[in-house]
Amino acid sequence: MPGAAPCDAGLSGRCAHKLNYPRKGGSFLHIEQMGVSTVKIALTAEEMQYFDLDATQMDASDTATRQTLLSILRYAQRKTKLPFDSSKLMIESFPEEDGGCFLYVHLSPEENGAVERLSNFPCTLTYQFHSFYALGAACVRLRRQFETLEESILYQQNGRYVLKLLCMSRQLGAIRLLLNEYGTVCRSGWLADALLREHGKLLIDEDAIGKIAEVF
Repeated sequence: MPGAAPCDAGLSGRCAHKLNYPRKGGSFLHIEQMGVSTVKIALTAEEMQYFDLDATQMDASDTATRQTLLSILRYAQRKTKLPFDSSKLMIESFPEEDGGCFLYVHLSPEENGAVERLSNFPCTLTYQFHSFYALGAACVRLRRQFETLEESILYQQNGRYVLKLLCMSRQLGAIRLLLNEYGTVCRSGWLADALLREHGKLLIDEDAIGKIAEVF
Protein backbone atom coordinates (compact mmCIF):
# COMPACT_ATOMS: atom_id res chain seq x y z
CA MET A 1 0.00 0.00 0.00
CA PRO A 2 1.95 3.06 -1.21
CA GLY A 3 2.21 5.83 1.34
CA ALA A 4 0.99 3.78 4.30
CA ALA A 5 1.98 5.21 7.65
CA PRO A 6 3.55 3.12 10.42
CA CYS A 7 1.67 2.71 13.66
CA ASP A 8 3.75 5.33 15.43
CA ALA A 9 2.11 7.98 13.26
CA GLY A 10 0.11 9.05 16.31
CA LEU A 11 -3.47 10.17 16.57
CA SER A 12 -4.37 12.36 13.67
CA GLY A 13 -7.06 13.06 11.10
CA ARG A 14 -10.72 12.18 11.33
CA CYS A 15 -10.38 9.47 13.98
CA ALA A 16 -8.07 11.16 16.50
CA HIS A 17 -10.86 12.66 18.61
CA LYS A 18 -12.92 9.49 18.46
CA LEU A 19 -10.62 7.60 20.82
CA ASN A 20 -12.10 9.63 23.64
CA TYR A 21 -15.45 7.98 22.98
CA PRO A 22 -16.43 5.85 26.03
CA ARG A 23 -18.01 2.43 25.80
CA LYS A 24 -21.18 1.97 27.80
CA GLY A 25 -20.23 1.41 31.42
CA GLY A 26 -17.27 3.79 31.20
CA SER A 27 -14.72 1.63 29.37
CA PHE A 28 -13.63 1.79 25.75
CA LEU A 29 -11.98 -0.58 23.28
CA HIS A 30 -11.43 -3.62 25.47
CA ILE A 31 -7.70 -4.31 25.18
CA GLU A 32 -6.12 -7.45 26.58
CA GLN A 33 -2.42 -8.27 26.51
CA MET A 34 -1.96 -11.99 25.87
CA GLY A 35 1.62 -12.86 26.69
CA VAL A 36 4.62 -10.79 25.67
CA SER A 37 3.86 -10.46 21.97
CA THR A 38 0.09 -10.51 21.36
CA VAL A 39 -2.65 -7.96 22.01
CA LYS A 40 -6.36 -8.62 21.64
CA ILE A 41 -8.61 -5.68 20.82
CA ALA A 42 -12.38 -6.18 21.06
CA LEU A 43 -14.68 -3.75 19.28
CA THR A 44 -18.42 -3.88 19.82
CA ALA A 45 -20.87 -3.45 16.95
CA GLU A 46 -21.55 0.04 18.27
CA GLU A 47 -17.85 0.91 18.20
CA MET A 48 -17.44 -0.52 14.69
CA GLN A 49 -20.27 1.72 13.53
CA TYR A 50 -18.83 4.70 15.37
CA PHE A 51 -15.46 4.27 13.66
CA ASP A 52 -17.08 3.61 10.26
CA LEU A 53 -15.43 0.17 10.08
CA ASP A 54 -16.87 -2.88 8.34
CA ALA A 55 -15.67 -6.15 9.86
CA THR A 56 -16.40 -8.01 6.62
CA GLN A 57 -14.31 -5.65 4.50
CA MET A 58 -11.40 -4.61 6.71
CA ASP A 59 -9.16 -3.38 3.88
CA ALA A 60 -6.15 -1.39 5.04
CA SER A 61 -5.56 -0.16 1.50
CA ASP A 62 -8.46 2.24 2.12
CA THR A 63 -6.99 5.46 3.49
CA ALA A 64 -9.75 6.16 6.02
CA THR A 65 -9.73 2.58 7.33
CA ARG A 66 -5.94 2.59 7.57
CA GLN A 67 -5.86 5.80 9.58
CA THR A 68 -8.51 4.47 11.97
CA LEU A 69 -6.59 1.22 12.47
CA LEU A 70 -3.35 3.09 13.05
CA SER A 71 -4.95 5.27 15.71
CA ILE A 72 -6.48 2.24 17.43
CA LEU A 73 -3.07 0.56 17.43
CA ARG A 74 -1.48 3.65 18.90
CA TYR A 75 -4.10 3.66 21.65
CA ALA A 76 -3.38 -0.04 22.35
CA GLN A 77 0.33 0.69 22.46
CA ARG A 78 -0.16 3.30 25.16
CA LYS A 79 -2.33 0.93 27.18
CA THR A 80 -0.01 -2.08 27.00
CA LYS A 81 3.43 -0.43 26.76
CA LEU A 82 4.45 -3.08 24.21
CA PRO A 83 7.13 -2.08 21.65
CA PHE A 84 4.92 -1.57 18.61
CA ASP A 85 7.44 0.96 17.25
CA SER A 86 10.28 -1.58 17.05
CA SER A 87 8.32 -4.63 15.92
CA LYS A 88 6.78 -6.16 12.86
CA LEU A 89 3.02 -6.32 13.20
CA MET A 90 0.66 -9.00 11.96
CA ILE A 91 -3.04 -8.31 12.46
CA GLU A 92 -5.77 -10.94 12.40
CA SER A 93 -9.38 -9.81 12.06
CA PHE A 94 -12.24 -11.98 13.33
CA PRO A 95 -15.71 -10.59 12.55
CA GLU A 96 -18.52 -11.40 14.98
CA GLU A 97 -22.08 -12.26 14.00
CA ASP A 98 -23.43 -9.25 15.90
CA GLY A 99 -21.31 -6.81 13.89
CA GLY A 100 -18.46 -6.54 16.35
CA CYS A 101 -14.90 -7.58 15.68
CA PHE A 102 -11.82 -8.99 17.41
CA LEU A 103 -8.38 -7.81 16.31
CA TYR A 104 -5.34 -9.84 17.31
CA VAL A 105 -2.07 -7.93 16.96
CA HIS A 106 1.06 -10.10 16.94
CA LEU A 107 4.45 -8.49 17.43
CA SER A 108 7.79 -9.87 16.28
CA PRO A 109 11.17 -8.11 16.58
CA GLU A 110 12.70 -6.55 13.49
CA GLU A 111 16.42 -5.87 13.38
CA ASN A 112 16.26 -2.48 11.71
CA GLY A 113 13.55 -1.27 14.09
CA ALA A 114 11.15 -0.39 11.30
CA VAL A 115 7.47 -1.13 11.69
CA GLU A 116 5.82 -3.31 9.09
CA ARG A 117 3.31 -1.16 7.25
CA LEU A 118 -0.36 -1.98 7.38
CA SER A 119 -0.91 -2.87 3.76
CA ASN A 120 -1.94 -6.47 3.25
CA PHE A 121 -2.12 -8.48 6.45
CA PRO A 122 -3.32 -12.07 7.02
CA CYS A 123 -6.97 -12.65 7.95
CA THR A 124 -8.78 -15.83 8.95
CA LEU A 125 -12.27 -16.78 7.75
CA THR A 126 -14.46 -19.68 8.87
CA TYR A 127 -17.52 -20.79 6.88
CA GLN A 128 -19.90 -23.73 7.20
CA PHE A 129 -21.65 -25.59 4.37
CA HIS A 130 -24.75 -27.77 4.55
CA SER A 131 -23.67 -30.08 1.71
CA PHE A 132 -20.50 -31.34 0.12
CA TYR A 133 -21.79 -30.07 -3.21
CA ALA A 134 -21.93 -26.49 -1.93
CA LEU A 135 -18.48 -26.87 -0.36
CA GLY A 136 -17.02 -28.30 -3.56
CA ALA A 137 -18.50 -25.61 -5.77
CA ALA A 138 -17.08 -22.93 -3.47
CA CYS A 139 -13.62 -24.53 -3.46
CA VAL A 140 -13.54 -24.77 -7.25
CA ARG A 141 -14.25 -21.05 -7.57
CA LEU A 142 -11.85 -20.13 -4.78
CA ARG A 143 -9.03 -22.04 -6.43
CA ARG A 144 -9.79 -20.52 -9.82
CA GLN A 145 -10.09 -16.92 -8.64
CA PHE A 146 -7.62 -16.80 -5.74
CA GLU A 147 -4.47 -18.75 -6.54
CA THR A 148 -2.51 -17.40 -3.59
CA LEU A 149 -4.65 -18.51 -0.64
CA GLU A 150 -2.25 -19.26 2.18
CA GLU A 151 -3.83 -22.11 4.16
CA SER A 152 -7.12 -23.99 4.47
CA ILE A 153 -8.41 -26.68 6.84
CA LEU A 154 -11.63 -28.68 6.72
CA TYR A 155 -13.65 -29.96 9.69
CA GLN A 156 -16.98 -31.69 10.05
CA GLN A 157 -19.21 -30.64 12.92
CA ASN A 158 -22.90 -31.30 13.60
CA GLY A 159 -23.38 -32.73 10.13
CA ARG A 160 -21.93 -29.69 8.39
CA TYR A 161 -18.64 -29.02 6.67
CA VAL A 162 -16.59 -26.23 8.26
CA LEU A 163 -13.87 -24.61 6.16
CA LYS A 164 -11.27 -22.43 7.82
CA LEU A 165 -8.96 -20.49 5.55
CA LEU A 166 -6.23 -17.87 5.73
CA CYS A 167 -6.23 -15.08 3.19
CA MET A 168 -4.77 -11.61 2.82
CA SER A 169 -6.76 -8.53 3.81
CA ARG A 170 -6.95 -7.22 0.25
CA GLN A 171 -8.78 -10.42 -0.77
CA LEU A 172 -11.12 -10.49 2.21
CA GLY A 173 -14.12 -8.67 0.77
CA ALA A 174 -14.14 -10.59 -2.52
CA ILE A 175 -13.71 -13.97 -0.82
CA ARG A 176 -16.55 -13.28 1.60
CA LEU A 177 -18.86 -12.33 -1.26
CA LEU A 178 -18.04 -15.59 -3.01
CA LEU A 179 -18.45 -17.77 0.08
CA ASN A 180 -21.73 -16.12 1.02
CA GLU A 181 -23.22 -17.67 -2.12
CA TYR A 182 -22.58 -21.20 -0.85
CA GLY A 183 -22.31 -21.14 2.93
CA THR A 184 -22.66 -19.06 6.08
CA VAL A 185 -19.98 -17.35 8.11
CA CYS A 186 -19.21 -18.94 11.48
CA ARG A 187 -18.59 -17.23 14.77
CA SER A 188 -14.86 -16.71 15.10
CA GLY A 189 -12.28 -15.94 17.74
CA TRP A 190 -10.11 -18.01 20.04
CA LEU A 191 -13.05 -19.61 21.87
CA ALA A 192 -14.83 -20.63 18.66
CA ASP A 193 -11.57 -22.06 17.30
CA ALA A 194 -11.01 -24.04 20.49
CA LEU A 195 -14.54 -25.49 20.36
CA LEU A 196 -14.10 -26.43 16.71
CA ARG A 197 -10.85 -28.25 17.43
CA GLU A 198 -12.37 -30.03 20.42
CA HIS A 199 -15.76 -31.03 19.00
CA GLY A 200 -15.19 -31.02 15.25
CA LYS A 201 -13.74 -33.88 13.24
CA LEU A 202 -10.65 -32.87 11.28
CA LEU A 203 -11.02 -34.09 7.70
CA ILE A 204 -8.23 -32.28 5.83
CA ASP A 205 -5.38 -30.62 7.70
CA GLU A 206 -3.75 -28.69 4.84
CA ASP A 207 -4.67 -27.23 1.44
CA ALA A 208 -8.30 -28.31 1.86
CA ILE A 209 -9.47 -25.98 -0.91
CA GLY A 210 -7.03 -27.38 -3.44
CA LYS A 211 -7.68 -31.02 -2.56
CA ILE A 212 -11.46 -30.66 -2.72
CA ALA A 213 -11.30 -28.72 -5.97
CA GLU A 214 -9.21 -31.49 -7.56
CA VAL A 215 -11.82 -34.18 -6.97
CA PHE A 216 -14.95 -32.12 -7.45
